[in-house]
Amino acid sequence: MNQVVLYIIAAMILGILLLPITVETRSEEGSVFIGEGPTWIELSVEGLSKLTYETLVIYFEPSSERLAEETAQAAHQALQLASDTLGIAPAPLSLALFPRENFGDISVLSFKIEKGIWPLFITHSWQNLQDSDLDFQDGLYWTIPHEAIEGVIAPLFYHDWRHGWPSRWIGDGLSAYAGYVVTKEYTSKVANMRLYDYKQKITRLLEKGKVKYDLVRDFVGSDELQLAGYGVALAFWLGIAQRYGEKTIREFWNRVSSFSKKWCIALGLICFGGINAREAARILSELTGEDIWTKLQNMNLREVLQTLEAAAGGLNP
Repeated sequence: MNQVVLYIIAAMILGILLLPITVETRSEEGSVFIGEGPTWIELSVEGLSKLTYETLVIYFEPSSERLAEETAQAAHQALQLASDTLGIAPAPLSLALFPRENFGDISVLSFKIEKGIWPLFITHSWQNLQDSDLDFQDGLYWTIPHEAIEGVIAPLFYHDWRHGWPSRWIGDGLSAYAGYVVTKEYTSKVANMRLYDYKQKITRLLEKGKVKYDLVRDFVGSDELQLAGYGVALAFWLGIAQRYGEKTIREFWNRVSSFSKKWCIALGLICFGGINAREAARILSELTGEDIWTKLQNMNLREVLQTLEAAAGGLNP
C-alpha cells in the first residue's frame, strides 16, 4: 500500500474522530473496573444518563444531573486551558460519575479502564462542584487533562515501546505539565498535593544515592525508579517553560506533530513510521540551543527537586 493511500486512510480516521457528538438521553454499554487483583468491582454505565459537551461524554445517575453539567463545563474549561497552553487539541474523553457510598472504601487510584471510560467518584451529599473533595478535583483537574493530552501524543510517539518507551518525557511530561497548569489555575491544593508527592519520590531516590535520572531509560516499568519519572519529566518541561517560554513548547509540538502526521497512521497505539524520541529531542535542541538528548539522560535530581519546590512556591495559597 503506497504512502498516499495510507495518508487518505489516516485522514478518514481523523475525520470520524472529529465528528460532532450528538446529545443522547440514554447511555451506551460500557464498564469500569475498580479494585486490585482478583477483587475487581465492575461499575457499569449501562442505563445511566448521558450528557455530551463537545468532545466530552459524561455518564451519571439522574439525581446527579446538576453536578454532571458543572463537571462537563469545568472539564471543558480545563481542557481548553491545557490546549491553549501547549498547542495540543485534547483527545475526546468519556467520564462516569459514580456515588462513592455505593461501593464502600474505594481508592480512586485503583481502577482499571474499560472502553475508555474514566471514573470520578462523588458523594450523594454534594449539591454542586464546590462541595467536591480533593480526590474528585484531582481527577477532574489533573488526571482528565493529563489523559486527554496524552491521548493525542501517544499514537504519534509510543510506537517506540519496543525500545523501552524513550518518548515518555514527551507523553507523560507534557501531560503532567498540562495537569500542573490547570490545577495552578483552578485548584492549587491539588497542584500542591501532586508536587509534594513527586518531591517525596525524588527525595527517596536521593536518599538512596541516586543523583542522576535518565528520562530515556529509567522512566519504564512500575517500580520506584519509574514512578519518580513523572516528577522528573514535569521538572524538565517546567525548566523549558521558565527559560524559553511556553511558546517554545507550542512550537515544539507544532513541529513534531507536523512531521509525524506526514508519515504516521495511528490506530490505537500502533503507529507506522512516526517520529522517534531522539529526533524530537533534536527539534527541541534547535529551538533552545541546548543539547536536549544529553540533558534528558542526565537530569540532576537535586536540580529537579529545586524546580518542583519553586513551582510549589509559585502557587496561590
